[in-house]
Amino acid sequence: MKRFAALSLALAALSSGAVQAASSVATLSDYGFRLVDLNPYDGIAPSITFTSAEAHSYAGVAPIAGEGLMQYDHAWSTWYGDILAQASARNAKASGSVIDGEIISRGAVEGDGEFYANTHWGANFTLSAHTKLIFTGTASASYTGFGADYPKDYGSAYVYVSLLDNQFTGPYNQQVYYSSGVYSYTPVPVDTMNERVRLEFFNNGDTDLYGRFNVDVGAAGTIAPVPEPATYAMLVAGLLLTTAVARRRKQG
Repeated sequence: MKRFAALSLALAALSSGAVQAASSVATLSDYGFRLVDLNPYDGIAPSITFTSAEAHSYAGVAPIAGEGLMQYDHAWSTWYGDILAQASARNAKASGSVIDGEIISRGAVEGDGEFYANTHWGANFTLSAHTKLIFTGTASASYTGFGADYPKDYGSAYVYVSLLDNQFTGPYNQQVYYSSGVYSYTPVPVDTMNERVRLEFFNNGDTDLYGRFNVDVGAAGTIAPVPEPATYAMLVAGLLLTTAVARRRKQG
């Protein structure tokens, strides 16, 4: 009994340490378009016309990891309106937004729980003949507090940008994209990424080109529940009881 009590106390002390807190965030900011005239002598001024645009953000959380996203929020806007989606439940919270020229997804969890956030911004456009479209921006992503016990705890943050033709017939003739992020596959508690994004998209034809622009910014994280001290004590008690019974049988 003394051995059992000492072992139980040690396990209780081990399991009642500091509560694990973790978070991740991804951002696309300082973005814009620039046009280059590929044929200054054709009499066509470089132009881009956005024919439709939309933004939507999804945020979901689960108070216990693995039980599905039980609380969620969704926000939607056409054209260029600001949007904000937020969700929270017990130890987890998440949000996604397009506000003041920044596209952001973020989340945090403390103790145990799960979160997911994704923000999308997209637009259809018409690009004039003999024109190069240049997109630039700054992508950043980071997580902290994850990776100690993969895959039971896991965090990620990413940024994806693409430009593609949208001619409505046949496969895409042209597609350029940027994709980068941070993922806690290894026991590294903190990871960050900050990069300049540059994409070039060409209309070398003699007529307008229909195109599509997409941005997806996401963040996710999960921390699995840690057994309570009483659970450890029950496991130890069962193990010691099994050992004692086996020893008595052997002695008998």
